[in-house]
Amino acid sequence: MAGIVSDANVEAVLRRDILAAAVVELRTWGFERFSVEAVADRAQLHPQVVRELWSSTEKLVVDALVQLCGLAVRVPDTGSLKRDLTGLLAAFADYFNTDVGRSLLRTAVIRPDQCAPTSLRAHLWRTSGRALRVIFARAERRNEIRQGIDHNTALQIATGPLFLRALYSNDTIDTMYCAQIADLVWRAVRREDHS
Repeated sequence: MAGIVSDANVEAVLRRDILAAAVVELRTWGFERFSVEAVADRAQLHPQVVRELWSSTEKLVVDALVQLCGLAVRVPDTGSLKRDLTGLLAAFADYFNTDVGRSLLRTAVIRPDQCAPTSLRAHLWRTSGRALRVIFARAERRNEIRQGIDHNTALQIATGPLFLRALYSNDTIDTMYCAQIADLVWRAVRREDHS
């Protein structure tokens, strides 16, 4: 890479440090005050270094959000779709039960003109969705679900209720709620001969 960053090892360290700073910025200020300059200042770097590694603020936000969600939401691999779904939804619930998780979700949805343009939100869904849909791909390989199930739609059906509750309620999302949703989705997609 020409310019300020030219060594692959240095680039990897810089990316790690910048992403860490971007995650802290999002946790602290949300989307409204997020900027390359603030991230660079937090990482003790010149803003041009950040711009060389990320071509736009939106891409940096997406990578930071994916990093933040990845830290908070782990994709389980239990060998069972129902248990994987329950674990995944419980991890989302834990994240949405925090002030940061609920605040970032609400800010991204309620004030998109100021913080998260549609293209950014679509890219975030594609990026994070790929990582989350793996539980349906694994279930399909195990012949646990019917052929032809659209993994993206199944994921949206599973996560949608949690997003709605986190958006429109301040109530804690409990594990029983997550287990009920997981059971409903599992029953909707499973093979009849697989229980």
